[in-house]
Formats: sequence, C-alpha cells, structure tokens
Amino acid sequence: MEYTVTLPIYFMTSKKKTTMVGLNFYRNAHYGILNKMKKFFHDLVEEELCGRVPLKGQVEVHYKIFLKRRGSDGGNVGSVIAKYALDGAVTAGIILDDNADIVVRETFEYFYDKTYPRAEVTIKELRISL
Repeated sequence: MEYTVTLPIYFMTSKKKTTMVGLNFYRNAHYGILNKMKKFFHDLVEEELCGRVPLKGQVEVHYKIFLKRRGSDGGNVGSVIAKYALDGAVTAGIILDDNADIVVRETFEYFYDKTYPRAEVTIKELRISL
C-alpha cells in the first residue's frame, strides 16, 4: 500500500512575502513563523491522508521536488519538506514514527516546473511486521 501527498514548496511568511521552504530560510526564521509553517504543513498532510488505513511496519519515502527556477538547491528544499511531511504522517496516524526503524529508505528526485512548483511525497509500505 502507498499514499502520495502533494505539498507546496512556497510559504507566505507575511501578507506581502512568500518564500521558498528550505534550510536557508528555516535556519534564520523566527520561531513564530516556523510554528505557523509547521502547523500549515501538518494540516495539509493530515487533510490529504484523513481516513486512510495506517501503514504497518517499515516504509520507504520518495520525494519528487519540482523547483520553479533552475539553479535552485533541491536538497535545501527537500530536507525541510521531508521533515514536515513525515511529522505530518505521524500526526495523521499513517506511520507509527519517523525514526530509522520505520522509515528505512528515503529517495529524492528534482525537476523544474515554472508554473507549478511543488513536492510530491510518496510513502510506501515495505512489509507488514517489524
């Protein structure tokens, strides 16, 4: 069994400013903004996975990151998306935890999509028991 969630890679930090979600932003952002961002992503993941059957045992996660501009640092974005997506999946009850006993493989692919930048996160069950 597997589930795919689509997440934005841009976040409105104020009424006038939108920023790309990534480590460069994350390490310098005010904790209040980070809390809003965390809640925003957890709510999105929970909404998309609501009512789905929980995955049992170990999982692998694949991230497709669609960047708006060439030259963008995909790993910069992927690391923060991975954190929020997995935390959201745990909160939604889809996976038991996001530790290395449960999430045994994570892979990333990077693409360019000028009109619809996003992250597509696929969580796939590997086996039933631990």
